[in-house]
Formats: sequence, C-alpha cells, structure tokens
Amino acid sequence: AIPSDSVCEIVSVEQSDIIEVVNKRALRLRNQIVPVEELSTALELPIRSRPQGENVFVAIVMAGKDRFGVLFDEVVSEEDLVVKPLPTHMKKADLVSGVVIGGNNEIINVLNLNGLYQRVRQSKGAEITQTKVRGEQAKYRLLVVDDSINTREIEKSILEAYGYQVTTAEDGQEAYELARETKF
Repeated sequence: AIPSDSVCEIVSVEQSDIIEVVNKRALRLRNQIVPVEELSTALELPIRSRPQGENVFVAIVMAGKDRFGVLFDEVVSEEDLVVKPLPTHMKKADLVSGVVIGGNNEIINVLNLNGLYQRVRQSKGAEITQTKVRGEQAKYRLLVVDDSINTREIEKSILEAYGYQVTTAEDGQEAYELARETKF
C-alpha cells in the first residue's frame, strides 16, 4: 500500500514517454523531469513485461521534499485504513513503515516512501542484477517464531516481499520440530 497523502497524482502515459536521462529512467511531466522506476524493480520483485504500446500507470509521489514516479500495474483499491506501527524489533525495515489490516483480514505492508526513494536513486535499472539477487534469496528458507500471530504474519509478509521462503511457528517447541524436519 502507498499512503494516499504522499501521492501527488496518478497518470497514464505511453511507454515511449519514459526517457533515459544519465542512465536513469525519467518522465517529462508538465515541463519537469521526474525520475521514475518500476515498483517491482525497487521492491526486487519479478518484472512483468508489458506489450509494446501499452500505457503504463505512474504514481507521482513525495518522499520528504523529493518527488519521483513509480510505475505500477493497477490500482487495486483506495480505502481509509488505520496504519499500525511495526513492532520495535522491525523499526529498521527500510521499505515498510507500517501495516494495515485489509477487508479479508489480510496484512498489507505500507511502503516507506523515503526508503523506496533511496532504492530508486540507487537503482541502475540493471534487471540482470535484480534477477541474480532474487535468485540467491530464493534459495534461503527462513523460520519465523513468535507467539503473536500478528507479528508472525507481518514478519512473514515483509520477508516474502524480499523473496525469501518463510515458514512460521508459534512457539519454540513447534519451531524445534520444524527445524528437525527442514533446514532453515
């Protein structure tokens, strides 16, 4: 999820409107150059190939005083939700600022736009590097153990967003039994 108060506007543009400026992608919007990046690239997720000529959605967002564009596939919904803070031990997650509980009791990560902006600035647009990193992470299986189901599910959701395979356990006994069966 992206906090709506950080979204300046959402525009639909032709793929050809995305230009290269000093090895970075950008969009000319009302005589201003706005850096843009695929949301999936910034989050190190698989990139969906778009048919040539298909329009793309760009969310122009603010991270502090910085403005940048995020290319994405679709707007799923817009809702007023209460953002819950991350547990203390997860406060350093650079891409997640909090979570919300969706209509189906699903946990939805709220993106930290400052962290996302840092990722966009550091991105070289090298899909090969992104694929290599995802491939290496996919090899790792993690075991998350916590007696709080909310904390477990939040941690699982964040780690899966980074490409890890995650199994959860609610206590040490269950974790021990899982660890005997599977290498984590």
